[in-house]
Amino acid sequence: MGLFCGKVCKCKNRCKSYFPGIPFLIDACKSACKGDSSMNRDKFLCSGNYVDQQSIILQLGYDPCLGDDIDFGDTVAGQAAGANDQQWERLQPVFLGLGLLIVAALAIVYVIRK
Repeated sequence: MGLFCGKVCKCKNRCKSYFPGIPFLIDACKSACKGDSSMNRDKFLCSGNYVDQQSIILQLGYDPCLGDDIDFGDTVAGQAAGANDQQWERLQPVFLGLGLLIVAALAIVYVIRK
């Protein structure tokens, strides 16, 4: 097979090794090999020409293209990021107060023991 395997065939074999166990990406990669047989994994996933990066992130659970800014907009992931920031801003004084109480309690215990 190696002797009679052309560029497209080699590209399709690379697709199997790039995405083992992820059939929808293997099929999409094989289809993309017909147009561009010299592409690599990063070009396939991160260029935006072959697959939708947002759907890949949602299906795989991680971002394979670190460094690019994907805007989820009004989706659940986008809302969760904003909610976490708001919650931290709201709870920051509470944590500060608890920290001061702990420091004061430790100071009282230290003074009592001496």
